[in-house]
Amino acid sequence: MSAGKIVLLVFGVIVLLVSLGLLLSGGALMWAERAIKDSEGFYSTKTIQLEKDSHAIVTKPADIDLKGDWEWPF
Repeated sequence: MSAGKIVLLVFGVIVLLVSLGLLLSGGALMWAERAIKDSEGFYSTKTIQLEKDSHAIVTKPADIDLKGDWEWPF
């Protein structure tokens, strides 16, 4: 086998693996879209019932740490 054929074979395998990954992830996204949508086509979370004798339901303020040790991925 010549060097050109080996390079083409390696390139073909890389293209095959990338396309297989894209095909599988696309299929998973299509399945998730159909599994999560409700009958009207909206994405929603589960609902819970809250009951209180007062006029409002309040919580403590959220403490969001914006100065954490994380970085943007790009």
